[in-house]
Amino acid sequence: LPRWTPPLLGLGNGFTLVELAVGTAIGALVIIITTAVFAPQLRINQRLGGQIRLQERWSRVNALLNTEIQEAHRVQSLGSGLELITCEANDASSNRCSDGGYPTTGSFGYDVAICYELIPDPATGTSRLQRRGPSIDQAGALLTQGATKQCADFDHAEVVTTGVTAFSTPTITADEVRYTISFRDPLKPNGATINKESTVVPRPSKY
Repeated sequence: LPRWTPPLLGLGNGFTLVELAVGTAIGALVIIITTAVFAPQLRINQRLGGQIRLQERWSRVNALLNTEIQEAHRVQSLGSGLELITCEANDASSNRCSDGGYPTTGSFGYDVAICYELIPDPATGTSRLQRRGPSIDQAGALLTQGATKQCADFDHAEVVTTGVTAFSTPTITADEVRYTISFRDPLKPNGATINKESTVVPRPSKY
């Protein structure tokens, strides 16, 4: 008896070259269309993400600087930075210095300096903003030093933020301190910057 052969047995398996070529062309077309549709949205998302990160950095710097400027008894420019003088009382019953001057014999308190300085970062072509001064405890208060301190008396400097291209203080008066910080745009590393400005009214505490 002749052997029965299934209808598909013996037919070639897989795709022909024409089918592969057509499938590849269709796949490439789908990729091109998908890229054209979603690439702008991806760029927008990257841009927004960069702006959010930059805003978070600025918010941290702004909150710290504004608080310390408000509490300072004297503010002065320090090259490409800022020096703040805060006065601490000698004991719980005495008053803090009111003029911000360095204490003399018989004064009510002693002055402690806080310095914000730009330190170049050759690896990135920008600078980092550093703070040199008394540490801040968990409650947000400065740790007591017990004596007059200059910025040079503090060995450790804390990095406040990175990616800074400029720091300036165009206005420093007894009633107002205005400062500007320029950041490198994270999505435009070839020199584009974003400027942030803040104005603070010093209100030194008295105890």
